Amino acid sequence: MRSRVRWLHTLLAHLLIGWLLAMPLLALFAAPEYLPAPVGDALAPARAQAQTITTDCAAQTDVPQIECEALLALYLATDGPNWFSNSGWGQNNAVCSWDQVSSAPLAV
Repeated sequence: MRSRVRWLHTLLAHLLIGWLLAMPLLALFAAPEYLPAPVGDALAPARAQAQTITTDCAAQTDVPQIECEALLALYLATDGPNWFSNSGWGQNNAVCSWDQVSSAPLAV
């Protein structure tokens, strides 16, 4: 009985070690669509089309112009068109109506 248990432990240890050694090798030969694309990779599929910003920060009256510009800069710098929830961002002058934006009087 003891030899069977030892044999089973040895078998499981070899399987685990084999699996741990094989995983990095499998990653080398994995299909490219399962591997993360490097930032800026020209072959990576575009998830969204370029978005035209129509917000005029000088004309809107919800928040100071500098805060509106900061929000738009944040939106563009962090791939805003591909956010899960980006309703209204850069599409109208009602900054406080943009998804997830709230403001106190004259402050975001």
